[in-house]
Amino acid sequence: MNEARKTLKERITQGIQPFLRKLALRYPRFAYRAIETLMSNLKLSDYSPTEESRIADILIRRLQSSSSASSEGYRIASTLLQNLTVKDNFSEILRIINLLLSRATAADRQGEVRQVVEILLMYLKLAPLASAEILEIVEVCLRHPDSEHAQAAIIQVCLDNFKPTDASTAQIAAEVFSLSRTSLDYLKTAQVVPEDYHRAVQQLLDYLSSCHRARSTPKRLVDALPEHLEAVEISVSERYNAIQAVINQTPIDMDSLYIPYNIIDGILRKLNREPKRLALEGLSAFAYVDTNFYLDKVYTRTKRSLMEDTFWRYGPEYIRIVAQNVCTTLLKYTSIVGKSYCEMGCGVHHPFGVSAAMYINGTVDNVAVDISEADIGRAAEAIYELLTDVLARPSDWHWSGIERSAFLERIYHFELAALKRGDLAAGLSKVALRHAVMDIQQPTVPQKSIQLMSSWAVLEHFLDFPMAARQMFALMAEGGIAFHLIDLRDHRVYSEPHRYHEWSMLAEDETWTDGLVNRLRAQEFKVCFEQAGFEILELECVKQDLPDGFEGQVQGRFAQMSLEELRTVTVTCVLKKPVLSKDLGLQWQEQPEKAWIN
Repeated sequence: MNEARKTLKERITQGIQPFLRKLALRYPRFAYRAIETLMSNLKLSDYSPTEESRIADILIRRLQSSSSASSEGYRIASTLLQNLTVKDNFSEILRIINLLLSRATAADRQGEVRQVVEILLMYLKLAPLASAEILEIVEVCLRHPDSEHAQAAIIQVCLDNFKPTDASTAQIAAEVFSLSRTSLDYLKTAQVVPEDYHRAVQQLLDYLSSCHRARSTPKRLVDALPEHLEAVEISVSERYNAIQAVINQTPIDMDSLYIPYNIIDGILRKLNREPKRLALEGLSAFAYVDTNFYLDKVYTRTKRSLMEDTFWRYGPEYIRIVAQNVCTTLLKYTSIVGKSYCEMGCGVHHPFGVSAAMYINGTVDNVAVDISEADIGRAAEAIYELLTDVLARPSDWHWSGIERSAFLERIYHFELAALKRGDLAAGLSKVALRHAVMDIQQPTVPQKSIQLMSSWAVLEHFLDFPMAARQMFALMAEGGIAFHLIDLRDHRVYSEPHRYHEWSMLAEDETWTDGLVNRLRAQEFKVCFEQAGFEILELECVKQDLPDGFEGQVQGRFAQMSLEELRTVTVTCVLKKPVLSKDLGLQWQEQPEKAWIN
């Protein structure tokens, strides 16, 4: 037997294609079985990629001419995919996949399509494929068939088989599953059994959990979740588990600034509409349970998650930290009581936070400036949350030295009931707080009207910073004091920490821009301030060590800078506009002030 096998192996090695063709011609009924037997007994690793391709050609031709039952197509596909060296024959694999899917969908053989794709995906999990090749195969599987049933089967297999731990990186896993996000939309509208769609949505939730473990949350996929949960009839408890999973899976820290509000809001809205009756786990009978029980659990878990990290961007604790830094720094150089104040770059979701904190500490005529319109409803809610926190612990918010009675009285200048219901105009009707939407290139705030100014991680976004510095100088009154914190990090690190670090942009050439940051370093900001006319009272730098070996990758003007300059990641500075100073030749076109938001 061993001698016969050796002889057979030698014959195949010497002339694999003629030998197999002869078998196929002489014994057509048993051609496939003969080929399968040969391939299962011989190690294809003994052959070159060219010889493997010849074997593939014979099997493909057999498949093209086959009129046998789908079981033969399944066996042929299995033989091809399990015996070819995918790394060296990727084009062959794609050709096989297209052929198999075309053949199966032409006959509307849902079972065969599913079997073929199952073999493919299980094999790919062990194959040394590049990320792009995995994506290419999945795209072929998703877009090829015309049959609705075949499409649904392929989608389901993709959902079953692709997890972040199977791909080379979390990023690729997210891209792979984003293809299935489109397919979920298809499943929702296609005439497929509801159970398949329900199972797909549940697997989507499971996938998000895996994404979190792999430190990758595909935002496009997350955005689609509420809509699909609306379409699936699942119980209140399942919906609660879904939102709790999202909260648990999304760490609220500086490495993950994206929080899926729409998921939480969408599920909460659905919870409110669910019937009160649901089957309790472990009980055979039904019980009546108020959905508020679930809402309370969700709220408690969410609140604790947010407050565990004091740098949660839109909560009162984060505003307190920023405002206290601003106020106590300014107080070293001047009183804030009775002075006008401007926050430059107040943001969309909590535009009045720092200004409100400054107002209750004694400032007047406060203006919050940003390039974008505020979210009015959220702005009202945010001020209400801030003020209730102030009332709960006034000592933590009282920094200015203003009398405590005056401090507390200023809280009640706000109409708290109106703010609670989201009515911003009524809530601020008795408070000298306003919002101005403006570009720094075309200010709408009057010249020399600002006595106190601050910004927090904003100035790095002014792409023409010398011009912006001159405009801020013109806005300020003589003797005015400004406090600025500037973030010098590459901001791509906040959204893609697995690809970039704080200094990555320093390795880009001089023509590079992301349209988001100006790439100025600490001493360059200092020069711009001085050229605008400011007196620099303080300038402090926070530094971190560069990644190993990165100093040699720095390009352009950054390569000429000192290591200490490159290490700087944050700058805080205090500026003063000198008395009797002369604005530096700005062409100022004063515009009407923006009215109070209503």
